[in-house]
Amino acid sequence: MRLTFAACIPVPLLFLCACAESDTPRVEAAPSPQPAEIVADFRSGPEPVIAKSATSSIDYVALAFGSPAPDDVQVASVIDGTFTSAERVQSAALLTRGGPLAGPDAKPSMLVVTDGKRVAAQFVPPDIVYHSIAAVLDADGDGLDDVVLTAQSYQMGQTAMRADVLSLANGQRRTITSLGTVYENTCDVPLGDKAVRAAVVKRNRGGQLVKESMSAPCRDDGSAPAEAAFTIESSRPL
Repeated sequence: MRLTFAACIPVPLLFLCACAESDTPRVEAAPSPQPAEIVADFRSGPEPVIAKSATSSIDYVALAFGSPAPDDVQVASVIDGTFTSAERVQSAALLTRGGPLAGPDAKPSMLVVTDGKRVAAQFVPPDIVYHSIAAVLDADGDGLDDVVLTAQSYQMGQTAMRADVLSLANGQRRTITSLGTVYENTCDVPLGDKAVRAAVVKRNRGGQLVKESMSAPCRDDGSAPAEAAFTIESSRPL
């Protein structure tokens, strides 16, 4: 940038000025760093976080179970994405049976992926009862959407939730990573620490997924804290 300097000599009723120019280079401001993208936020706890997709008119229960279907099946979550193939947008639906919490007699859940009214993939997790689809993201960089499934439990006033990231590429189920415990609420426990611990999964500027573990004390009335009250305790790459 060229700067102009003026030297002025006062004269009655007149100022005489001489001007000189400097070739000082322009200093460009550095661009502001882009914040990390939040891909899954568990601070709100085990509440429904995925709205039914535009294709919710599909009868997922009938597609998965045939007719007649069990009368205790419910559609817990539905979301759109490219799960088994990048050729078209599909829908993933998590079907649950019984109540919202797992018990000793809990029936297994089922994840169904549909292309329109055709089943592209479906599976029943063999060792865990999932309750919702928390998010979709490309966790392994293959260009397809992976699902984040959550399972929750309640015991002695403590609510807990864990999450796993699963790939359904080519119609085959594969666990990419376990996020472990992503939510723990002890606000209702009769004794001990009353706090909420939760995870937020972010994608940093380099494209890497990072799990931030946060905590916040319960409110004075015993309810869960607001999201703004959480502070980061630790952070680790996935």
